Amino acid sequence: MFGPVMQAKAAPEKEDEVIDWRDPVMRMFKFMHDKGYRVIDLLKRLDKDRSMSVDRQEFKIGLVAENIPMTEHQLDQVVTRLDTDKDGEVDMGELIRGERDFRKKMKARMRKMLITTKPDPTMARLMEIDEM
Repeated sequence: MFGPVMQAKAAPEKEDEVIDWRDPVMRMFKFMHDKGYRVIDLLKRLDKDRSMSVDRQEFKIGLVAENIPMTEHQLDQVVTRLDTDKDGEVDMGELIRGERDFRKKMKARMRKMLITTKPDPTMARLMEIDEM
């Protein structure tokens, strides 16, 4: 063994505002953000029957076709977490709630970065504009 062994009685507390990039839902919204997709754009691409909701199979096939870097298990986790009404489909409202949570965490991350680093005047101004 190398180095000292530390014992802890409780797991460290996790902040709600911190983004966990291992979380498949956050990874999906990051992918959407990087590709420039809005929620409506993604829903239109995935919804082949034009019902404004996608079932588990449509969701997984559509995202795999978009070359999202996630496994089938991770895509199942995304559908399970986004489907808040448990009807087996992800609809527009559920996608919007998920994206809202993602944006809230991204803003908190940006604020934390601004506090801990020397503020860049451009970034500080962008944060002021975003809060208006």
